[in-house]
Amino acid sequence: MRKRVLGGFAVIAVLTGIAVLAEYVWPKPYEIPAIADNVTIAQYGLDFTKERSTDLRTAEGNIEFLMAAVKKDPDNLVYSNVLRLKMAEEAKTNDYISFMEEVKPTAQSRLQQALAYVDLLQDKDLGTAVLGQKSARSIQILDGILEENPHNVLAHYSRGLNNLYWPKGLRRSENAIQDLSYCLAVADKLEQQDKDLVLWPMVYAALGDALVKNGDTRKGMSVWKQGSVKYPTDTPLKQRAGADEKQAYEIVKKERGIDGFTRPDARISDLSKIWVR
Repeated sequence: MRKRVLGGFAVIAVLTGIAVLAEYVWPKPYEIPAIADNVTIAQYGLDFTKERSTDLRTAEGNIEFLMAAVKKDPDNLVYSNVLRLKMAEEAKTNDYISFMEEVKPTAQSRLQQALAYVDLLQDKDLGTAVLGQKSARSIQILDGILEENPHNVLAHYSRGLNNLYWPKGLRRSENAIQDLSYCLAVADKLEQQDKDLVLWPMVYAALGDALVKNGDTRKGMSVWKQGSVKYPTDTPLKQRAGADEKQAYEIVKKERGIDGFTRPDARISDLSKIWVR
């Protein structure tokens, strides 16, 4: 039996090139909280009042200004988001991660650290094993956020997306489904209060993708169609809702990958689209 298990791991290592990531093979199911009536918008991490009132048009390229602003107000995602993307454009993401170690650790500042590791996945010089290590580090930070507040939707969503890009053979899509299903349950509860929140259609698309990648194609297509009915102008959902089973598989293969570790879209970590109306 032991030889059979080790042989299975060897096959996975050959197919995916992530032999050094054996410790991440067969991840445990997550502990996902129940949806409760007493959880506040702030506890869900979806109160963007501060972000929506912040205007950076005259200073968004000034790294020194942004660093000072992040240190002064680490809970304002606008400053840390713009700084992270600016430094990523200049290939200074590792410097950003080091800088954020000096910032007061809050759920928001740690979320940005986790997303910085996602930004590193764009480095074309990184091999598959290192890509997996960067994503695993991002997931580890998100785990810590959720240990303190299991209701944080952006942490669940970010962890779900991290897992979605791993090879199907490592069964990370099952974990992605858990996190993204939780996000969809929160959407069902809250979307009438803030129907313009762009996060909601993004959740429908991502959960459908995770289900298709996991082999539950019809269920994934059903999620896409439900989302498209609610958000008929959302282009990704419209494209997915009109696909047949073969096309659904090809969409997910192209955007999320199936058998190999796939780099996400370069702007996937940009949080600004979530709070902008």
